[in-house]
Amino acid sequence: MANQKSVRSKRKTGNKPARPRMADVGKLAGVSACTVSRAFNSPETVRPQILEKVHKAAKELNYSLNPAAKALRLQQTHIFGVIIPTLNHAMFAELVNSFQSTLSESGYAPVIITTGFDNRNIFDHIRAIVERGAEGLLMVGRVEDPRVREFIERSHLPVVTTYSYLEDESIPSIGFDNYQSARQSVDYLLALGHTKIAMIAGPSQGNDRQQSRIQAFRDAREMAGIKEEWPVVENAYDSAYASGANVMHSLLVSHPDLTAVVCSSDTFAIGALQEAKRMGLRVPEDVSIIGHDDFELAQLLDPALSTVKVPAAEMGKRCAEALLNAKVGNNPIVSRKLNASLILRDSAAPPKTKTKAA
Repeated sequence: MANQKSVRSKRKTGNKPARPRMADVGKLAGVSACTVSRAFNSPETVRPQILEKVHKAAKELNYSLNPAAKALRLQQTHIFGVIIPTLNHAMFAELVNSFQSTLSESGYAPVIITTGFDNRNIFDHIRAIVERGAEGLLMVGRVEDPRVREFIERSHLPVVTTYSYLEDESIPSIGFDNYQSARQSVDYLLALGHTKIAMIAGPSQGNDRQQSRIQAFRDAREMAGIKEEWPVVENAYDSAYASGANVMHSLLVSHPDLTAVVCSSDTFAIGALQEAKRMGLRVPEDVSIIGHDDFELAQLLDPALSTVKVPAAEMGKRCAEALLNAKVGNNPIVSRKLNASLILRDSAAPPKTKTKAA
């Protein structure tokens, strides 16, 4: 007991004894700290007599392993890092919720970092979350930073990116074709007879999803043989409802002959719809509006919003399953293309026919 008292008396914080360390257990048991470590982490490698001494000393000192530290040493934290633009959008929240629910069934959990929409500036976030013990990574969209690719290759962690399906990427993806999702909307409006269409898009810098949708919008106009340029306004996602309304106002003032607007997010579309009505326009009689994502609120609007339904919950579930199979079963992650379908409601119709003066 004198030896025990001497160990404790040397390490005090204020009036309370400090938390006993592995070295303290080793000193009391008469072995090295390394032996104590093996006794707890690999007991089969320690002789029974020594194992008994270590456990007795640990009991006397009320010593217990720090589970977080042990997990990091063994690279068994049972957490996956999630690098995602935002949780303010219902679509991303639904994706992460599905991802988390699937992980929890296998005893894993996500650690989430929001980084904004520019994938050129996520390297420090990824390095930080891996250094904190992440056993795999879920990201959104194309990896734009070569430092991220190099880091992933060196770490040998299972990684999957979602929301975008990217056929020729070295990093596997489970998502949908953003180009095709936008083409569905524009082609539908063209088929209705619209030839004067605008687009309210999100920021495209470092954002392959918006780049693909904007390109689809422009390609559709060109393939339809329309010479006149169609306006594309890249809009910030902050205060998206208000900014969608502001952009809609500007578009209708600068292009009063517009008959349709394609929005790359339902948040923009909701703001645009409300602003059109505030300006005295009827939707869809005077102007058609189509959104993207299919928020729950979209079908409750007046008129109900036509939009592209994104498989958010399925993406989250499939990505979680892929990472778990890679980590637990050592199976390679295979890219998977999911469907995003145009949902037709009441906010889009053929353009109003102009009557000729008598």
